Amino acid sequence: MDIIELQAIGQQEQERRKPTRIRCCTAAGCLSSGAAAVKSSLETAVALVNLDNTVEVCSVGCLRLCGRGPLVEVDPMGAYYEEVTPENAESIVAALHGGDNTIIIGHQDRPFFTHQMPIVLENCGKIDPERIEEYIAVGGYTQLHHALTEMTPAQVIEEVTKSGLRGRGGAGYPTGLKWATVAKMPPGQKYVVCNADEGGRGIPRPRPPYPAISGLWERPTLINNVETFANITPIIRNGGDWYASIGNEKSKGTKVFALTGNIQNTGLIEVPMGTTLREIVEEMGGSVPDGGKVKAVQTGGPSGGCTPADLLDTPVDYESLQKLGTIVGSGGMIVMDESTNMVEIARFYMDFCRDESCGKCVPCRAGTVQLHALLTKIANRQATAADLAQLESLSQMVKEMSLCGLGQTAPNPVFSTLQYFRQEYLDLLVAPTEAFLPQS
Repeated sequence: MDIIELQAIGQQEQERRKPTRIRCCTAAGCLSSGAAAVKSSLETAVALVNLDNTVEVCSVGCLRLCGRGPLVEVDPMGAYYEEVTPENAESIVAALHGGDNTIIIGHQDRPFFTHQMPIVLENCGKIDPERIEEYIAVGGYTQLHHALTEMTPAQVIEEVTKSGLRGRGGAGYPTGLKWATVAKMPPGQKYVVCNADEGGRGIPRPRPPYPAISGLWERPTLINNVETFANITPIIRNGGDWYASIGNEKSKGTKVFALTGNIQNTGLIEVPMGTTLREIVEEMGGSVPDGGKVKAVQTGGPSGGCTPADLLDTPVDYESLQKLGTIVGSGGMIVMDESTNMVEIARFYMDFCRDESCGKCVPCRAGTVQLHALLTKIANRQATAADLAQLESLSQMVKEMSLCGLGQTAPNPVFSTLQYFRQEYLDLLVAPTEAFLPQS
């Protein structure tokens, strides 16, 4: 397909669109709260007032404020509706021609939206992710055509390198360096792998060699996750220098986070690297409901760590979070209030890592099981100081001896909760003579 054919598809899609679009979020969060029924009711309401020729109801990806779903947005008016029910459909449609509107209207001028910088999510909530024509209509694949026909591979790698983009899957390895390494391998078959399942099980092995040298079927393999690849299109479109101007000195660009937990505004956000945890949690997230206080913020998913409230002014970037004993990871961010039991939090995440272990190496396979058992013993007030010492030494062993990133980072929640909330562990310990007494 040449660029003329691509543009023709985009033009046809734009001409197909009706003047008014009712965009109904059908991403996972809104679907779970009834978005499918909302969309069906909206379609019925449009048909009842004979607006089929000028109004279309369409499914789109995440409209971001997931905790207030189902969400609906109307173009070109810009009306943003929250907590929509099927019964609200007639009211939304009536408002299109001056009728009364009696449902919750959200405002996108609040910090949750205004502090975001959509680069990866530039089309999120605007197009139907299951219709490729809609993506083409907003310029999809134009930069791919540009890279293939007007740039050399070296030029593409140069722009990615200049951008300062680092892997968004967790480790933060420089993307341009990884691409350049694969490109320098001897001629022959090479592979590109898009990691779209961060919990997927592979076969761990000692490194080196790294996948860039010997990966899939022992051939040079480029592996990046979805978010990393999603940054490439805007980098090619706007240039590496443009991307490098966003973020801070060592962490360039933006990062997507799923903001959730004990917080008023939960949802999907994209912020420049270097934005502080406080800005995200208190300004964008609205902090803890009902005047509660933040106790900790967990970043990086199950392999991340917990940052206490007195360190919320920490910028969100690779180096700053690493100094605190946590990671950027693939983008989880969970806010915890003062009612949270940090020992239970560590046990919860260890349970996940225990289940996710592929079992191919003993330190991870057996170590995560034993760590979970020790955390359970502590939580049940059956552990002594010796058990706590064993928890710490075993965590260090699992970190140093596991073959892959899952095992190497599985103890992070233990390390961080011990570092910042050690007293909670100590309060649960018993004397050696009490450790085996039956619980009343």
